[in-house]
Amino acid sequence: MGTDSRSQSEVIGVVLLTAVVVVLVGVIGAVVLSERLEDGETRIDVRVGVDQTEDNTTVIVQHHGGPTVDTADVRVIVEAEDREEFRLNAAEPEQDRFGAPDILRYNDFEAQFTGIVEVIVVYVPEGTVLHESVHEDKDGEIRR
Repeated sequence: MGTDSRSQSEVIGVVLLTAVVVVLVGVIGAVVLSERLEDGETRIDVRVGVDQTEDNTTVIVQHHGGPTVDTADVRVIVEAEDREEFRLNAAEPEQDRFGAPDILRYNDFEAQFTGIVEVIVVYVPEGTVLHESVHEDKDGEIRR
């Protein structure tokens, strides 16, 4: 009879040890994930194109994934010989929110951009650069 009691004690010990390990893994995982989410940046996948003609420059911003944000919170900086910036709420079509698969266009620039154009897209609340690229007009073709 003494042997049967011991086997039950071993089974209970294994079950308790397994429960402790599962709880520890859960707590550690929750702490690691919560710290990462708090310190992490908003991941918004943005792609940018620039269409240059003799008369006009159009910047095309497309949301490819991530959270939907206010268009007023996204700033686009266009720089060549001159520098101009705009918020996405000034782009066409007018809308308050920017989420996948939205495509917005802006061409109301004071200056005419030609040649090499650098475009930077910033999510203002976090100061996060969502996109940075250089575009060059060669024989009517835009290349990255």
